[in-house]
Amino acid sequence: MNRTFIVLVLAGWLGACSSLLPRSKETSGGAATAWQSYEEAEQVFGKIAPGTTTVHELAALRLDPRKNPNISVVPRFAVMQRFMVNSTVTPADLEEGVRECISAQNACVGWQIDQTAMQKRRNGNAALEMLKMRRETHSSGWHFSR
Repeated sequence: MNRTFIVLVLAGWLGACSSLLPRSKETSGGAATAWQSYEEAEQVFGKIAPGTTTVHELAALRLDPRKNPNISVVPRFAVMQRFMVNSTVTPADLEEGVRECISAQNACVGWQIDQTAMQKRRNGNAALEMLKMRRETHSSGWHFSR
């Protein structure tokens, strides 16, 4: 009887220990190229002047698709799909830079920036989670896409 009581108390104590629950962290890109916060990403984009900022200046801002895995090169047809979503959107509806890119035909290349920094943490009772009775996950972080 005493042994059973000790086993039940120990199992309850271990089951309530949230440190047994899994945690995960997802970050796109490496530390050298990734922004550390959403605010930092916004500051970088605030320094870009459309039609004025050069490719070398973009590289200095860590915006280089050859070095930053969060940046992908987008061909003209994908630029058109993104901005001309249906037949009611005409080139006259688009911003000047997008119009110039689309009219440049094969010389048109866009860049897609996509960075994520997410953390997931499970809370609660490990025993209840193993029995699939109660599972609670808290997600936090940010996603930046332009």
